[in-house]
Amino acid sequence: MADDLNEEEAVLIGATTALLGATSVFLRNHNCGGTDREVGVPQIPRQPYVNRDVDRENYLNSVLYCGNTHCLNQIRMRPAPFLKLCEVLEERKLLINAVHVSVREQVLMFLHILGHNVRFRAVGGRFFRSTWTVHNYFHMVLEAILKLYPDFVNPPSSSTPSKILNNSRFYPWFEDCIGALDGTHVRASVPIEDQDRHRNRKGVLSQNVLAAISFDDLKFSYVLAGWEGSAHDSKVLNDALSRGFCAPEGMA
Repeated sequence: MADDLNEEEAVLIGATTALLGATSVFLRNHNCGGTDREVGVPQIPRQPYVNRDVDRENYLNSVLYCGNTHCLNQIRMRPAPFLKLCEVLEERKLLINAVHVSVREQVLMFLHILGHNVRFRAVGGRFFRSTWTVHNYFHMVLEAILKLYPDFVNPPSSSTPSKILNNSRFYPWFEDCIGALDGTHVRASVPIEDQDRHRNRKGVLSQNVLAAISFDDLKFSYVLAGWEGSAHDSKVLNDALSRGFCAPEGMA
């Protein structure tokens, strides 16, 4: 009788073992075991879902072709001047279309960084570019823009501007005025040890920029940048005068 029981127990144990094994295989194949993957947790595939080239082009188009206000908010420039700037840079061979990065994208990344004071890494994430790529093209566009200085910053003319000459409110009272001079503060990112000198009276880190423009075409005739935000306007003006800034003789 004992031998019979032992044989029945052996059969029962074998059947139970086979059943447990089959159950384990079923649960593992149907992701129900919780050992390899969590139940109900969405899995992220290795390949990205987005088409980076298409998404990048859609973003560029959304900035440039969704109205003047939207474009101005994003890059501090309206679409028409932006496209004209890109055209000038291309015509003068200051920038060229790379295999993967167009001139339009190069300039847009540059203006996005300047307009919002963001880091290269943040812009790289938005444009699906590496930090090195953004850094490289930022400096390329900066050097190209600086080469346009002689064309957009011209010495003032000694003749009376037509806007004064043809307006009885201004002429002859302002017949000797050839332009306007003022200072402005531009936000600046500086090392911690230099922040006290760049903090202006409003508590913002900035640089004090002096600019002069002509009345007729509103072109810049002089720009002096780089002074700390805490510097007084008169100190900046005196520095500009020592560097050769002056109005033509006989003009106010």
